[in-house]
Amino acid sequence: MSNKDGYKISFEGAYFLNKKFGVGGEIGFQSFPVTINKASQDIANAEGYELIPEATGNRLFYFGPYYQIPFGKNVIGTKLHAGVISGPNTKMALRELDQPEDEIPVDILFADFSTKTSFSYSTGIYYKRYLNKNLSVGVYADFNIGDLEYSWSQLDFDDFIDNGNSDLIPQNPIKINYDSYAIGGNVNIMLW
Repeated sequence: MSNKDGYKISFEGAYFLNKKFGVGGEIGFQSFPVTINKASQDIANAEGYELIPEATGNRLFYFGPYYQIPFGKNVIGTKLHAGVISGPNTKMALRELDQPEDEIPVDILFADFSTKTSFSYSTGIYYKRYLNKNLSVGVYADFNIGDLEYSWSQLDFDDFIDNGNSDLIPQNPIKINYDSYAIGGNVNIMLW
């Protein structure tokens, strides 16, 4: 399995002690579509099935300092956050290749993944331009660093093909690297 480019949605807030230094936090969510490697998909295809993965991602909760340099109506800043990430439970299914198109596909659970909450940290830079006293728009680039540990269970594919047994077998936990970057735009509302 591997992840493709996804998206990030977050809410961020900071309290600035003066024009340059502040503290704040971020709550957000990232989602990544998953692709199955060709060798695994070929094995399933040879038996008349396709592997169907759900998207994966993580929730993030960060807190830390901000430093920015204002010049005129513009600001360039940076942040350093620490906190936790946790991922959603996700599944992978088997689907028969030759199901009639007019019928709703029947999926067989192939693997079930659940995550533990893990320590993570993030850094980023941003630029914003004030439109008025209470509103600014900007762009940002963030880099998130963290690993998620998954408990998971998987179908014994050979037993399923030979005997129709669809019981999931617990597997050893795995750790997946969730380092990611996000580039985007934002709207900032200043409360005072």
